[in-house]
Parts: sequence; structure tokens; C-alpha cells
Amino acid sequence: MTLCCWILADAGKIGSQNQAIGLAERMGWPFRLHRIDLPCITLKTQQRKWLHRLERCSPYPSIVISAGRRSHPVAVAFKKRHPEVFTIALLNPYRALPRFDLVIAPEHEGLCGPNVLPTKGVLHRITDESLKKALQQENFATLRRPLLGVLIGGASKHYNWTRSAAESLMAHCPPFTQPHLPCFRLLLNTLKELHTAGWSVVVLPSRRTPAWLVQELDKCAASHAFIIVDKGTGAFNPYISVLAASDALLVTADSISMISEACATQKPVYVFPLAGFSRKLSVLHAAFYRTGEARPFKGSVDHWTPTQEEHLVETIVASKVKDFFRKSEDQDDKSRSSFHP
Repeated sequence: MTLCCWILADAGKIGSQNQAIGLAERMGWPFRLHRIDLPCITLKTQQRKWLHRLERCSPYPSIVISAGRRSHPVAVAFKKRHPEVFTIALLNPYRALPRFDLVIAPEHEGLCGPNVLPTKGVLHRITDESLKKALQQENFATLRRPLLGVLIGGASKHYNWTRSAAESLMAHCPPFTQPHLPCFRLLLNTLKELHTAGWSVVVLPSRRTPAWLVQELDKCAASHAFIIVDKGTGAFNPYISVLAASDALLVTADSISMISEACATQKPVYVFPLAGFSRKLSVLHAAFYRTGEARPFKGSVDHWTPTQEEHLVETIVASKVKDFFRKSEDQDDKSRSSFHP
């Protein structure tokens, strides 16, 4: 049976969109992406407009994956009118779980139910194949080894990114100047020693990194022995190239996606603590620490082999989908057998 998949993802939410695409790619489902741009998740008239728009599309899907608060209600409405479609919600749908056939959410969301598939981190598009392809595109071949990739996030409601906090973060990436906060001096000296011992450093800001911080990084990179990589456009993806080329990764604690994707490389991953607190992210960090896939950054970067966990998401999803359509076929057979002309 050939499965056709629709992805309903919130417009502008690249992280959620990539999670849905990553699932479809791993499952081998051909998919069509619909970016849902509802102005308000509670505006019923707008939801109905999107539903009518989707129903004019063909061919109809066998599977719908929804990712995002604006996409979930549209998926629920579509499922209500087309119960033969298998619906998957990613992350916390913030509505009754039985409205979906399957909910795939990280453990830190705390969701429970017979149709809930918990994952340690979030889904992503990082695979062995994508990393191998990125290695063919990366432009870090001239750098000495080992290579430390530094992934920098940005402001969020849980973590503070004041100028002083960001300056202290820059102190962790040699050879920045002496940090302003005394508690970071040991960390700076430690990484300076690593740089002297032969480590190269590649720094990659994200879309959320404050512009002034990127400017400061550019100034420092112009006169010192490390590289700051632009986010870039087009076919070349510097983010995946940094993941693929690095021998170890240092990731700021504010991003669930970056930490999950870094750990998918099966390389040493260090999580850099920031000022602030998030219960969900703390649970996520602890889960990766517990399984040996990451370590908290304490001032040094060592060579170590992360624990390689067997990921069963694809197997479980395939089983759930197969069971759903088998039951649907059985019900159709019973309906036909009970019909007497």
C-alpha cells in the first residue's frame, strides 16, 4: 500500500516543520507541505477556511502530520470529516489526545496515554546520510584537528541573554578577551589551553542570536584563529556541515532542537549552561546526561565515546500505521459482508 502524507506545520515555525519533515523522510512517505498561517488558534472561521482549502487539494492523504498550535486544530477538524486518515500530532497538541491516532512528544512534555509515543528529544532531519552529504559540502578541510563546533542559540522566555551574559558566553570560545565575570575565567583559560593544544573552533549563531552579539563575534573572529559561520542561504547548509565536520560540539542550553540534533551525530556533546531556568529543558538535559549522550560543560572538552542508543521511533510508528489501516480494511470487509442486496 502506497501511503501519501500531508504535513500541516505552523507558518514561520521552521523547527516544528523540520520535525514533521524529518518523520516523513525517515518513514519514506512522499509528502506535501501545507504551512498553516492562522492569525489566531481560536478563530473558528479561519480554521474552516483552511479546512475547505485543504479539501480542494488532491490526492487526499492517507496520513496527516500536524506540527504546531495553529496546525493541530486544523488536523483535528480534517480528521473529524475524514476518519479514514491516520493523524499524527507532534509535540504537545494542547487538546484531547484521543482526537489523534498518535501523539509523538518528548518525555519532558509529561504526556501519557495509549496513543502517546514519548521520545527523549525532538524529532529532526539529522541522519547518517545527511551528515555524509554535508561532509562533501563543508569547507573546513583546511582547519587543524580536532575541531570544536559551537552552536549558539538566543533569547527566550526561560533564558537571559543580556549583553553581560552574552559576553561571558563569548569567553568560552577562545581566544576571546578576558571575561567580565570572574566565574568564567577558569573556563576561558581551559579552552585557551585546548586551542593551544591544537583545537580549532567554529562558531555558528542561530536566527535567534542577537544581532549585536553576531557583530561582536565577527569583530573577534576577524583578528583571531577561529571561524564564525554565517547561517547562509541556498543549497549549502552550514549548520549540518558544522555538525558533520566537528569532533565535539558545545551547544547552548536554550535549544531543544540543537541539543537533540547534536546528540544525533553520536559525537561528544557538551551543554553550556545559561542564566535562567526551564523545567522542560532541565528534564531534557538530564535525560541526555543519564543515557551518556551528552555532558554538562564544566570547562574542558575531552575525547569520549557517547552511548549509542537504539532509536525505535520508526519501528513503532510503522507498526501503529499498519495496525490502523489493517483495522480499517477489516471494518470495510465486515461492512461489505453484512450488506445483502
